[in-house]
Amino acid sequence: GSNPLEVKQILKEVAEQHPLVLNMPAPKVLFNEFNDSAINFRLLCWVSLENGIQVKSDLYTGIFEAFENVPYL
Repeated sequence: GSNPLEVKQILKEVAEQHPLVLNMPAPKVLFNEFNDSAINFRLLCWVSLENGIQVKSDLYTGIFEAFENVPYL
């Protein structure tokens, strides 16, 4: 029952708010696939090589927190 447009917006906002995510090219969210009990998305964003692992961890944490605060998704 989740609205894919809202999910995409939340994911994009999390990436855009991270200080180490590059603005150019801008973060992009793709509706990746339907699953039996889920819809899957792919978040693409660009960072400098030395920050990649840290940013990935930060984004996972930020995404978890963002969706934890949305009671209807």
